[in-house]
Amino acid sequence: MATLTVPAALPNVSEDVEQLHKAFAGWGTNEDLIITILAHRNATQRKLIRELYSSTHGEDLLKTLDKELSSDFERIVHLFTLDPPERDAFLANEATKKFTSSNWVLIEVACTRSSDDLFAARRAYHARFQKSLEEDVAHHTTGDFRKLLVALVSSYRYEGPEINTHLAKSEAKILHEKISDKAYADDELIRIISTRSKAQLSATLNRYNNDFGQAITKDLKKDPKDDYLKLLRATIKCLTTPEKYFEKLLRLAINKLGTDENALTRVVATRAEVDMKRIKEEYYRRNTVPLDRAIGGDTSGDYEKMLIELAKTQDLVTADYAADGGWGDNNPSVFVMTIVVTLQGEYQVTNGYGHDKAPQVMTDHWNTFIVEDDFRFTSANGINAVRIPVGWWIASDPTPPKPFVGGSLAALANAFIWAQKYGIKVIVDLHAIPGSQNGNEHSGTRDGSLEWGKTNETIQQSVQAIEFLTTSTQALFKRLCGDVESLRRWRESKDVHYYNLYSDIFNTMTAQQNINYINQNRSSDLSYITTSNGPLNFVGEWVTEWMARGATDGDLKNYANAQLRVYTVPRHLAGLTGL
Repeated sequence: MATLTVPAALPNVSEDVEQLHKAFAGWGTNEDLIITILAHRNATQRKLIRELYSSTHGEDLLKTLDKELSSDFERIVHLFTLDPPERDAFLANEATKKFTSSNWVLIEVACTRSSDDLFAARRAYHARFQKSLEEDVAHHTTGDFRKLLVALVSSYRYEGPEINTHLAKSEAKILHEKISDKAYADDELIRIISTRSKAQLSATLNRYNNDFGQAITKDLKKDPKDDYLKLLRATIKCLTTPEKYFEKLLRLAINKLGTDENALTRVVATRAEVDMKRIKEEYYRRNTVPLDRAIGGDTSGDYEKMLIELAKTQDLVTADYAADGGWGDNNPSVFVMTIVVTLQGEYQVTNGYGHDKAPQVMTDHWNTFIVEDDFRFTSANGINAVRIPVGWWIASDPTPPKPFVGGSLAALANAFIWAQKYGIKVIVDLHAIPGSQNGNEHSGTRDGSLEWGKTNETIQQSVQAIEFLTTSTQALFKRLCGDVESLRRWRESKDVHYYNLYSDIFNTMTAQQNINYINQNRSSDLSYITTSNGPLNFVGEWVTEWMARGATDGDLKNYANAQLRVYTVPRHLAGLTGL
């Protein structure tokens, strides 16, 4: 999730130190060389550079940077060069000063860092300022602000994924009662917000939304001008969806009359090694402008260069090199391209084979990939339902938009006939929506781009595809199979996919922790999206694959059974995809 990139072949630390010393020598400072080195070294490497620079040249690198650089460029380089705990201590100390006070910065440090990171920042504060962060926050704040902020900066939350659903229900009720009574700084409210693990707090807030009809942040907007309520809403957002908090902070920093360089600098410096990719995705989703471009349009000079180097996504090809392009390997206009040898996904297959060959290629595929004998075999082995993924272009069959070709609706019709013959239920799954929902080949993306939701047109096309699947295909089934009774259960459902994979939180989980996660977190997730009169929930994809090391066959069976139990409670349906 970080945007920071480090060269595969790193120079020796002593070489970096000498290059930096050289950048400061002579009449002018070589800012480009400073950016090239410091913007592409991680925290550990930067710390080694600082230590060796000090022992070799007798001066702290940060002091040298402060002397040689100026203004916003100096601040972004200074902040990023700091060790993260020292940086947080520095920012928090600034936030408690009269002329640079900022409760928002204190909230960021307290709520968007891990428990260990916050503890390290408090230790760094002790070492640098010879007092505690808590006492400075208490001294420089008053009233409800002091009550909330001291509790937050003193916290050491549990970081595990386990949740207690009964506790979530009871504490959601407590929060609702306190907010209804306008007791926004009540001890119980602050206790819950400041001590519960982020996983438990998310479960509680999901329960709040489900039980009381709207998000807690909505209920905290009853007085939009109340600064304490603003801070409380920001606290909740930092704890639960930090990418949305930082996106809004960046949007306001860039779009306001005159850029808020302090906020822009702080976000880039503190998140480049953490979750800047996610923040950028949220920024693009919210503003339909890449963050890199927004920064470039609102800043300039070396300050802009440093920000862009830290925030840009390195796996994208950009055309932002201003000088004349040569053909040398070290020239910035020469870059490595990865060529995908095989065509991936229906868009690339049909586009790659072209108008003349694609129809036959796809027809051969539909006629041979899944055939009637597969349905017979499925039924004979006790499987009574299949999920059939389709793309949004099926709604325009037999003349879908190019490069797609006609025939997918006929293939679906064959599946209906075979399903009816062998007593198999069919779940039609809209698996690819206009513009791609995830950038993967199975979503019909043209080149890995994720464009869905960026225009109203893609949303309307999705709605039209859903309407087609819930009306026209019913008529098709009746015409082909003549069985109206089989359609009585025809209805829309929400298709969700659950994997205890693809996230760092699962990498170190034991077998029992994985099972607990299913029983607690997944159960809570399904309860959150369930409404009394809404569509069914269909867990369309789940697997018994996991990262648990040393698990026994018995553990694996318990893991599978836990998922079956949770995913097949009333109003949920469990698919067997991927088992």
